[in-house]
Amino acid sequence: MVKQHAQSLTATISAIYLLASGRHNSNCYVVCPLEAQIKGTDMSRRRDNAVEGVDISIGQRLRSRRLELGISQTGLADAMGVTFQQVQKYEKGTNRISPSRLMMASSLLGVPPHSFFETPTPKDVELNDQSIQEITEFLSNKQALALAVAFAKIKSAAMRRDIANLVAEIAGNAAGKAG
Repeated sequence: MVKQHAQSLTATISAIYLLASGRHNSNCYVVCPLEAQIKGTDMSRRRDNAVEGVDISIGQRLRSRRLELGISQTGLADAMGVTFQQVQKYEKGTNRISPSRLMMASSLLGVPPHSFFETPTPKDVELNDQSIQEITEFLSNKQALALAVAFAKIKSAAMRRDIANLVAEIAGNAAGKAG
């Protein structure tokens, strides 16, 4: 009981901080009754059935990590106490994963919960929302993830550069043939 109150207080303080500091935006995944009171919105309204970007992003990261560890949807579902169909819906972003389930998934997958939200930026690369989404979608594909893992194991910078050039050339030829 005390732990629940402490978590609730922490969430409320975090929401107040985000609101006061101006760091909260419409894309942020914070649902807070206090925020609703401040903004004058009705929290009892159900969100529309549209899939939201943050749900898709979290789902793709969930899928990517599950595949990286070689865990089946059924295996993860059993460990989480849900059906494999529910895990599919989480991964597609069709259903929003609750904070408690996200904490459980992060524990089972051996990553901190914030790893489902953060996007590390490589050095000397400027990323926008479009490219971040493309990267996340790419890494949620089993073959793409295997390619990325194998590529990361290559020690030679020259070899990695040559492979990247080869793939870019193949992609350019494929685009030329498709057009």
